[in-house]
Amino acid sequence: LPMGRKLGKKTTNNDNNKRIAHRIDCWDLTDSILGKSDRILLWGVSGTGKSWAARRGNLNGGDVFSVSLTDDTPAAELRGHYSLVDGSYKWLDGPCVTAWRKGCRLVLNELEKASGDAQTFLLGIFDYFEIAQQTLPNGETIKPQTGFHVVATMNGSPDNDLVPALRDRFPVAIHINEIAPAALLQLPEYLRNLASNAGIINNDQRRISIRSWNEFYRLSNILKSEEIAAKRRSGER
Repeated sequence: LPMGRKLGKKTTNNDNNKRIAHRIDCWDLTDSILGKSDRILLWGVSGTGKSWAARRGNLNGGDVFSVSLTDDTPAAELRGHYSLVDGSYKWLDGPCVTAWRKGCRLVLNELEKASGDAQTFLLGIFDYFEIAQQTLPNGETIKPQTGFHVVATMNGSPDNDLVPALRDRFPVAIHINEIAPAALLQLPEYLRNLASNAGIINNDQRRISIRSWNEFYRLSNILKSEEIAAKRRSGER
């Protein structure tokens, strides 16, 4: 990690605020649409604030159910399944079905990693909500309630890394190519430019996410040394 002031020209608060204001186009767009569109996909390099925005942005007190997908995530984990409860098997809703019933936000992170089994199920969950319905293994047929909406995130490119049918389910896809302004403002002035630039580098080996900058700043305050904090946070990097 960088050593704070030693690695970059110190800028004034006005300089940083102008720079941050100039770089929030994707976040302005996200803020204006989040919670108003039924299906939104936020994509771009990791560590920019996509998942935070998906889970917290414009919730207005509503519930949110969040799942991080993997290559092994089965459809049953998302839909629901029978499980032994108090000595007998009972149907338990998964997060997708629960969000449908409650009419609230469903957040799916790492969408590009969804297994084939999960993808097939999600095509139905993401269908046009006016016609969407699912018949569960317990025989019940359900439809999404008013207010249900999906916010998905991914680190790759939706056009390259999603199968066409899944990509088509997201008419709104926003490329998050800047660090969230609110996250940058949590850092001291002299780190904001560095964090803003280093956090969006396409090279995985060179990119330093906002999470790393936050931890660097926290450790530097605890250890009273930016150099020690950088070494402890990033090792040989």
